[in-house]
Amino acid sequence: MSPESKKLFNIIILGVAFMFMFTAFQTCGNVAQTVIRSLNRTDFHGSGYTSMAIIYGVFSASNLITPSVVAIVGPQLSMFASGLFYSLCFHWNCCCCALDSTRKLPDNQFG
Repeated sequence: MSPESKKLFNIIILGVAFMFMFTAFQTCGNVAQTVIRSLNRTDFHGSGYTSMAIIYGVFSASNLITPSVVAIVGPQLSMFASGLFYSLCFHWNCCCCALDSTRKLPDNQFG
């Protein structure tokens, strides 16, 4: 396999991986809107579409800034820092979800 075809193959694999990842993410976002709609009968009022818009806005802004950060800091430190921040975010979300799952919901919430 020539280097050019290997690069093209890697780009195609990366594109397919992102397609699957964002398809799953979009599906979860739409399911979240259904869950939030049922929670709006309680004291909670929110919208899954607003949270999706915020997530995609931050994602777009970070994609605009990232090349400059990588050029200044370097690729190795950028990958280390992004992995560290992602791990912290994942840990924070797991801790919050574990705390929220212990909260008792009203018995008549779904009907």
